[in-house]
Amino acid sequence: MTTDRKPAHLAVALGLTTGVYAASLAAVTSLQASHDRAAAAGRSPVSAAVGALGDANDRLSGGIEASVAGYEAAAAGYRALTDDLAALEEGLADLGGAVGAVRGSMAALPSRVALPAVGRATSRTAAPSTQASTGASGGP
Repeated sequence: MTTDRKPAHLAVALGLTTGVYAASLAAVTSLQASHDRAAAAGRSPVSAAVGALGDANDRLSGGIEASVAGYEAAAAGYRALTDDLAALEEGLADLGGAVGAVRGSMAALPSRVALPAVGRATSRTAAPSTQASTGASGGP
């Protein structure tokens, strides 16, 4: 009968290897964390610059949006002005037609019209004679 005995030195070697591996992982993690902290501190000015650039971009976008709104308002005003000018041109065309009709009527009239002579009527009448006296002036 044979008994299976495992040698103790293999268990000790396995435990020591696992412990060394765990210690090396902890050391690497600690080194990586300190490196990451240093890198983050080094990137701090860049992060501030990126934040400032983002703020400037937001202000620029706001200015562009305001400019677009102003342009659209100006375009709407221009369209309204164009409509008003079209109505004015139509009214001027109508006025031009009326002026042409008046000129045509005026051209049909004779250049000189002989008016009849007007005589002067004069009437000379004498004041009526009166027979009454009022006595208002102190007279009879």
